[in-house]
Amino acid sequence: MFVSDRPEAMESAFGLVGPWQRAGDALTEFDLAVFGRLAPGAPAWILGYADGSPLSSACHDWHRVYLIDEAPASQFDALRELLSGASAKLPGPIAAIACSGRGFHGQRGRSWSSERGNLFLCAAIGHAFSIQDYALALTTLPAVVAVDGLRGAGVPSPRIKWVNDVLVDGHKVAGVLTATQSTAGVVESAVFGIGMNVASAPEVTPTPFVPSVGAVRQLVDPRRCSSGSAGGSGHPSSGDSSDASLVRTAELADMAGSVLASLARRVRSLVEEGPSPTLAEYLDATRWLVGRRVRIYPESWVDTAATTDWPAPEAHGVVTSIGTDLSLTLSGTREPVRRGRLALEEACLEFGLEPLD
Repeated sequence: MFVSDRPEAMESAFGLVGPWQRAGDALTEFDLAVFGRLAPGAPAWILGYADGSPLSSACHDWHRVYLIDEAPASQFDALRELLSGASAKLPGPIAAIACSGRGFHGQRGRSWSSERGNLFLCAAIGHAFSIQDYALALTTLPAVVAVDGLRGAGVPSPRIKWVNDVLVDGHKVAGVLTATQSTAGVVESAVFGIGMNVASAPEVTPTPFVPSVGAVRQLVDPRRCSSGSAGGSGHPSSGDSSDASLVRTAELADMAGSVLASLARRVRSLVEEGPSPTLAEYLDATRWLVGRRVRIYPESWVDTAATTDWPAPEAHGVVTSIGTDLSLTLSGTREPVRRGRLALEEACLEFGLEPLD
């Protein structure tokens, strides 16, 4: 079931044509608690199914899919805070998609732009997982899902840049988050966040960590516009592509449906097959880094285009392997790298950082 604050906006964005109905008594106390956090003070409307919408065909594995026109704050934080309450127990997996909003963020609170036409999806699951066995798989799952979703929508060769940036043709198109609630070594719930540039690339100051951003619509068909400059200023042109299949891959409804379906499949795989398939897919999507020269900076290092005051990297060298624990082995280093922010050497040099011996 879909729950929304503005049915007309969801018809336009996702093709979810009614009949929408006022929720009335159809929502449980938990449903109302979730909706109240995602769209405080707004009336709730519900829709069971909509023929012809890719998003509708992907919703069957979800207890509820909440669709919010403009989120007043981070949906990821809202779900995480709700599930941290002792009485908040998930009746089933839920997802929340916003058309736009405020307060969206990536890792370590870094701001995430929220232009309409892009995908802002969060989900929460309540399966019990051993932290020891599943922590890495839960951390990597949304990045794997983003890659799945891009492939499912026809986008060629998406990659993951260690640890959680999703790239297409060298441009960052998506970022992900994971948060878990656990007790006595057991994960009781997990919240995932996926932000993906579908229609447009936001204006982002380029850095060695993210030298270029792009959008799916731009990258699947270069004839529509430039594929996103380093500053992210490329936007779709008014010209139409003659290839209908390429245009379709760039539509928000298709991407949302593809990502939502992939997320359900990957969660089911975790439950039924364990963490190995997810970790294997993550390693496959990051394998392109092997043989590349990189620098590793502290996780806390703030993005800045002014590279004159950058410290020496914590580690640097050629990536020789990526371990099953996701650690990087670099040439010339004794210990594997298990955390940090990765910048490709060529990007560092392009932004004026001094060459390293």
